[in-house]
Amino acid sequence: MQAHQKPDLGADPVETLLAQEESCALSDLGTDLSRAGEDLVASTDLRRRIRARPMLAAALAFAGGWFGAPLVVRAVRGLSDSANSGSLAALRSSRLRDLVRSILGHDRTPN
Repeated sequence: MQAHQKPDLGADPVETLLAQEESCALSDLGTDLSRAGEDLVASTDLRRRIRARPMLAAALAFAGGWFGAPLVVRAVRGLSDSANSGSLAALRSSRLRDLVRSILGHDRTPN
């Protein structure tokens, strides 16, 4: 925070006061934004929470793998099906689309 400056007695007191308040407001805004960024980083830091509750972290990792593995298997299976049914150029052009569709569980549209 910047130190408040004494107004210049020769200048217009209203303009001096407005300039001083603007300077203080900008300084305070910068300080508040910096503090908000630090608070955001501290609140989203998972390492501290994992160290405090390692069993909860292991349970969440297990649950994520349990529910995420079928999505990955479905995506890989969808890509292998498209590789067997078409040319390599067609596979390259539609790989991302097929991956997203297989993850979401949508049927692949015929080419």
